[in-house]
Amino acid sequence: MIKKGQLLLIVIIVFFTSCELAKVGDPIIVPDVEDEFYIDWRENLSPTQRTLQMVIHTIKENQCPDAVITYNFSRLNLGYRISLNDIVHTDNCSEKNQAATAEIPMGYIGRGTYEVEIDLKNSVSNQGTLQSYMESYSLNMRSEDGIKILDKVLYKIPEHTVWGYFDFDKIEDEATVEELLKDLAEMEEPKEFNAGYYGHFRIGSSGQIALVNQPISSRLQTFIFAIPNQREALISFSEEVKNKYGENIRLVMFDDKGYNY
Repeated sequence: MIKKGQLLLIVIIVFFTSCELAKVGDPIIVPDVEDEFYIDWRENLSPTQRTLQMVIHTIKENQCPDAVITYNFSRLNLGYRISLNDIVHTDNCSEKNQAATAEIPMGYIGRGTYEVEIDLKNSVSNQGTLQSYMESYSLNMRSEDGIKILDKVLYKIPEHTVWGYFDFDKIEDEATVEELLKDLAEMEEPKEFNAGYYGHFRIGSSGQIALVNQPISSRLQTFIFAIPNQREALISFSEEVKNKYGENIRLVMFDDKGYNY
């Protein structure tokens, strides 16, 4: 026969055990860190070697413009570990309407399969694999608690790729821009680009290119070409456009070596 004291003890144990079990499926809230982050990535381009960079920012845009996400990064033998820590501001601000960001250099990544761990202040752990192929990277996480992968496939920018846009205000300049695009096309070698995300730009299924952070303009003309070994010609072309048209026709142009024309 169970005595009253023993019954009370059993009820207390069951109550607290039930509470603990109920908490298992609840979202884990990490103090001082946003609940969710976007995970983006891109190649850092240079004339000598390309490296990979993770770009992480808060989903909620309620931070100061200078807000950054502090992190720890470890490179292991066959993998990488990223731990997101705090969101910090260098000063106070009256308008909190920006996302906090972290740009994490991961270095050169050769072809192969690597283990990846993305943690939120050592309280939430997401594990997966990063695979580097000849033409692309892929990131496949076994869990995405507190994070959202924007693009699970990142295409490597093909060699000799040149991309950018012409921006102009007057409709009468449209014909001139079309002629300038023809001048660029005369330098190109025919190439088909895969539709998808390239970190610095995205190519749609119809072949249209949209640059990351490109200006909002109804008369923006984007372009992408394969132009091998024409750096001097591209410099001359860019200088000619700027000298001849000034602010009426604005050219922004990049290449696979990291040059900005």
